[in-house]
Amino acid sequence: MECSTKKVKILRSIEEIDAKLHQIWNSPTSYRKPKYPRNSDIPIYPMTHTPKGTCLIFNHRIFDCQELEERANTGLDAHALSVAFGYLGFQVRRYDDMKKQQIMETLKSTADEDHSSRDAFFCIFLTYGQETSIWAKDEKFPANDVFNMYVEDQCPSLRDKPKIFLLQTCRRIGKRPFNVMGRSTHGRDFLIAFTNAPVCHSELKNSLYMQSFSQALLRFGRYFEIEDIIMKAISMIRFYFKAENIFDERIDVGLNYPSQVFQLYEYLYFFPENVQEVRS
Repeated sequence: MECSTKKVKILRSIEEIDAKLHQIWNSPTSYRKPKYPRNSDIPIYPMTHTPKGTCLIFNHRIFDCQELEERANTGLDAHALSVAFGYLGFQVRRYDDMKKQQIMETLKSTADEDHSSRDAFFCIFLTYGQETSIWAKDEKFPANDVFNMYVEDQCPSLRDKPKIFLLQTCRRIGKRPFNVMGRSTHGRDFLIAFTNAPVCHSELKNSLYMQSFSQALLRFGRYFEIEDIIMKAISMIRFYFKAENIFDERIDVGLNYPSQVFQLYEYLYFFPENVQEVRS
């Protein structure tokens, strides 16, 4: 009976997410243009193909390590991201509770694909992690193992195309969020954003950052650049904290604030044809 009740609650939550994202995508506010022009000297990545690219989502709820608690409701984050990137025109592939070898095989097979008819690549991890390592279902591994799959000599068909990596990594050790700043060592056209939380889904319904990011993608994705969209998501979180009168230091020090490594050589707009007038 308890299991059935839990499934009903999850289905209702999924329906709520679908309705919310559909409303945002079709709202007149999603057509709101930036109030400032971007630097016209910096080019924009082309977005001319259908689908625009591949979006991999590695979602981890349960782990073999007994010290790692279940990441309850992480499936809601994965679902919201899948819906959002689907609206934006990406081919979404979601994988749940994969072991390390399975992850590596999936990343390698995707890197070996011909991406010449795609414009961008996204890879998202929802899991546990610390510093520069992330957890698969069975063990942790260096985050660099993920990024290195898509450097130019390993994935030549993504050369000169944006490669975006988003890592939502919860942690159980109560230290400040790690901070990965500066230039990427993986070459050009990489954007890597980490968010490392001191508390996880057992204490909140789901990840505020990923839910806010999913909503920001649809609210601002028609006209805003990816860096702006990430910052918009952070602003949405801060507004939530203020509205809910949340002042818990564990949350405030880094639950949803991503550190970013920007190496993109061009602006990334999902609909560049919409922003030409903004830059003129």
